[in-house]
Parts: sequence; structure tokens; C-alpha cells
Amino acid sequence: MHPCMNYFYFCLVPAIWAGSLICIEHVIAHVPPFFSALLRIVTALTSLWLVMRVKRSIKGTMAPKVSKVLRRKLWLTGLFSFGIPFSLLFWGEQSVSPGLAGVLNGTVPLWTFTFGALFLSGSEPFDSRKFMGVCLGLIGVVLVFWHKTATGSWAGTAAVTAMAMCYG
Repeated sequence: MHPCMNYFYFCLVPAIWAGSLICIEHVIAHVPPFFSALLRIVTALTSLWLVMRVKRSIKGTMAPKVSKVLRRKLWLTGLFSFGIPFSLLFWGEQSVSPGLAGVLNGTVPLWTFTFGALFLSGSEPFDSRKFMGVCLGLIGVVLVFWHKTATGSWAGTAAVTAMAMCYG
């Protein structure tokens, strides 16, 4: 792959993600939020299933066997990676702007680091500098969008923040 493709993909991903936040706002104006989230997941699942079927027919391979234990773990991962976060996002965007949803989604690295430091043994030590960095990041988000949250819905803001926490 050409090295410039990395830059292209680096720009493409946020453009698509930001566009989806704007589209969600328009979709939930006509379709209930939880059903909208379900449609998004079913559409993605159907697309992935079709891609896998085509790849299998081209390569002529069989579907891999998945144990019950692994299947349960995959369902739980899907629930916390897609089901719950999308439901929270679609519900929260009823009262939160796409811009605020995007910024709150940008807090995922802060939550990932925090949860990793709290729950993963053997991870990087959580020293005072890192603690201050996480606190400053969260304070910065609050300060930048305080006027939006003060006039908007705290429940919607909490839902979108919970979405970011699920991703973390």
C-alpha cells in the first residue's frame, strides 16, 4: 500500500464519523432512537455477512467453527462495543447537538486510559502527571461546551458520555 494512503484514511475516517453524527440527528427526527440504532447495527451486520459470504465463495473456504464460550464473549463484546453505545448515542442526540456528541466521543481515549489504569493490572503506572492530564482533558471538554450543556439536556449529555465510556 502506498504510504500516502494512510493519510487519506486518516482524513476519511473522521469525515465519515462526523457525517454519521449529523445523519443521526436527521434520522431520529423521524424514527425512534432505539429502533434507529438497531437498524444501524442490522445494516452493518448484514453488510459484513455479505462480504464474508463473497470472500468465502471466492476463496472456497468453510466458515470457521466458533465455540459456545467464544460466541458468548463475542456477543458481550458486541453489546458493549455497539449495542449499548449506539443506543445511548441515538437517544442522547435527541437533545444534544452533533458537535457536542462528536466532542464527547473524542473523550474515548481519556476513558480508555482511566479504565485501563483502574482495572488492568500490569498496565502503565497511573502517576500524578497522568492523573492531571486526564483531569485537564475532561475539564477542557466541560469548559469548551459548558454553554451547550447548560442550555441543553444533562440526560442527553450523560448518555453520550456513557457511550464514550462504553467504548473506553
